[in-house]
Amino acid sequence: MPYAYKKIFNTEAITEMVNAFKGYDTNRNGTIDCAEFKAAIHGMGHRDVTDAQVLEMLAKVDKNSDGVIEWVEFLDLMQIIKKSGAATIAAALITSGGQAASQ
Repeated sequence: MPYAYKKIFNTEAITEMVNAFKGYDTNRNGTIDCAEFKAAIHGMGHRDVTDAQVLEMLAKVDKNSDGVIEWVEFLDLMQIIKKSGAATIAAALITSGGQAASQ
């Protein structure tokens, strides 16, 4: 866990994020791809989200544009959710425009 995030999230939150990331990374390759991201969003009850919307949300989170969400990008996403006060990934990205807080 990068030190900057330890100042933002407590130990319990970090444990929850590690477990969430592992749960979303269903193929266990260390990243969350578009299909896994879509499954996560659908799993949170946003079944009406289209493939185009999923790609748009993924692009907001995928800072290095490699087509997947890596651990640090996931932490940035969790920071967006915390800052927005939203209950889900989709709601946070819509509310905030997908902009992570400055580090």
